[in-house]
Amino acid sequence: MATDPTSSASSIVAQTVTGSHLMEIKGYSSTVQNIGTGAHQKSEFFSAGGYTWYVAYLPNGDCPDDQNHISFFLVLQNTPETPVMADFTLSILDNAGKQVYYKTSRIYSFDGTGAHWGFSRFIEKSTLEKSRWLKDDRFTVRCDVDVTVGFREEGGTATVPTFVTVPPPDYLEHFHNLLLSGEGADVRFVVDDKEFKAHRCILAARSPVFQAQFFGPMQEGAQGLQSAVEITDIKPNVFRNLLSFIYTGSLRERMVLDDIVNMAQYLFVAADKYNVGRLKIMCEECLCRNFDVRTVTTTLALADRHGSPMLKKKSIEFLKRPGVMDVISSEDFEHLMKISPSLAKELFAEFSRK
Repeated sequence: MATDPTSSASSIVAQTVTGSHLMEIKGYSSTVQNIGTGAHQKSEFFSAGGYTWYVAYLPNGDCPDDQNHISFFLVLQNTPETPVMADFTLSILDNAGKQVYYKTSRIYSFDGTGAHWGFSRFIEKSTLEKSRWLKDDRFTVRCDVDVTVGFREEGGTATVPTFVTVPPPDYLEHFHNLLLSGEGADVRFVVDDKEFKAHRCILAARSPVFQAQFFGPMQEGAQGLQSAVEITDIKPNVFRNLLSFIYTGSLRERMVLDDIVNMAQYLFVAADKYNVGRLKIMCEECLCRNFDVRTVTTTLALADRHGSPMLKKKSIEFLKRPGVMDVISSEDFEHLMKISPSLAKELFAEFSRK
């Protein structure tokens, strides 16, 4: 007699402790006028995962290249015995306490007092100033911190009878087909001479920037396919890959390595613009693993401009390898120094160390 088929499963699950803190910025215009670039204002101390933290608010950015943006960083106040693994979400709240704009960090190892991680370009000052979120010269942010305190194994011993083989979910393929067909689309993008149709609700669900553009207080007046949204700062093939990722969570276009690095640079910028956090992290990971003398100066400039401390660190480490600076194009390097004097100063300090 045949026996019922059985299966077993187990998983490793991160155990996290969450802590939240509300920070109200009163007299916003005064902070912009009186707090210089790179200087910050601290929130009250708060606890999460048994550690003490505060949020650093930089109304004029953390460096001259970011002075048109507001920067926020999560800072560890006390000294841990071992590095603290944590990630966090920073949200702007409206008057009703509803989240209207947010960015989520990737997990980071805070290894000592003053260790910090966050967003050099959290939001453009002009965007905040035009929005309804800034009322009576004040706005509120909430910081939700997830501290990893350990890992546990779930399952692994029990067997569960299975009677019908259930196929894996295929909804992502359906979403991809929806994008390709344009069926039910209610927004049209024009990028150079290419046209892309999409669905506002899907874009808004995946990107806080699209959410604000289509449904927030600054929503565009044009509705439907009659009027197009013109994109002037992204190439058509990059925008196509951005939409594909928004719909499916993956990149489906096959490319050789040189094209992958080039596309990762462009998508890194696009992901930052539209706050598609996971895509930006994937691009960072790709670029960190694929440095060469032809692309490193561009990657370094992008890391500095779009707030990626890890990618910036790895770019500088690559430049410091023996012989690398000898083959870097002087024209590329001089251009990098011209567009970012603060980065030039930082590099000079790095190469001056013994």
